[in-house]
Order: sequence, then C-alpha cells, then structure tokens
Amino acid sequence: MNNEVISPSSMTAPTLFPVKDQVHTIPTKQRAKLMHQHLNKKFAIFESFLYLSARMLNEQYQGGYWEFASIKISHQKEIFFCYPSDAGLIAASNPMNYAEGVMDNMTFGLICTIIELGNAFYEVGDFSQNELYQCLEELKSWLFDELYQQMEKLTDAQTVNNYRRFMREVAKFI
Repeated sequence: MNNEVISPSSMTAPTLFPVKDQVHTIPTKQRAKLMHQHLNKKFAIFESFLYLSARMLNEQYQGGYWEFASIKISHQKEIFFCYPSDAGLIAASNPMNYAEGVMDNMTFGLICTIIELGNAFYEVGDFSQNELYQCLEELKSWLFDELYQQMEKLTDAQTVNNYRRFMREVAKFI
C-alpha cells in the first residue's frame, strides 16, 4: 500500500460511494417485493426508522424520495440498502459518536440503512430468526470483508484511497 494520508471528508474532498457501478436501483414496482424478501414483515418498522436516522445525521434533512438498491455479492445473494434520490453532497454528523463528514447520497443512505437495521432489530427484540439482524450482518460483511478484498486487488493509489476513505467514514458513523 501507499503511505499517503487520507484526509477527513469535506465539501472539497467528500466521501464517495466507490462501487456505484455495482449498484442496481430497484424499480418502484419491485420495492415491496425486495423489502419483503429481505425483511419479511418487519420492513415497515425499518422504513419508518430510516427517515429518523437521516434527520439525526443531518438536521436540515426535510424528507424526500429514497431509492432502494441492491448489490449482488454472489451468484444467489445480494445485499440491499436505501439512499436519498437527491444526488447532492450531504454534510452529516452523528451526535452519538461525534462523527462528522461530507458524503454523497449513497454513502449517507448506506450509513442510515446500517444504523436503522440495528435500531429496528433492537426494537423488535426477536433475536432468534430475525431478518433485520441477517440484513445488518450481510451489509457489514460486504463492507468490511468483500469490499476490502476488492480494494486489495486495485493498483491505482487514488482509487485505493477512495475505498479506504469510504470504509473509514462508514465505520466512523456506525
């Protein structure tokens, strides 16, 4: 690896979702099917919490349309996350762990998704066969294992730094 310092995210150097080309946005008509597939009957709990986390991370958040997306991680497996459809940069801060940074909408949405899967999982309290927990673990596994393995195969220093910044920023917020 290189020895370059990765600077904190800012409006001039925001954290960007590094694998946008792997993201499949779910058409509106298929959203309910995706949510039911991943969360069963708990999708309403998750969705209501999702917007609360967006407001917690960005006080100026006024609501809006969110995309549902998936990333194929194996032949038969995919992870899902949600993100605001507005494509601008978002300044976020998490008062629970003093994290702050500037990021694109997909990174912001991934962070909100991870936080709220955890919160919804805690609220439901059914720890045995909990779809919320499984989705949370799959997302974290993708982020800290599979995405990291992709990064290790890269040769361009700037791209490696973008991956590292993304993983560091997400970990900092969750």
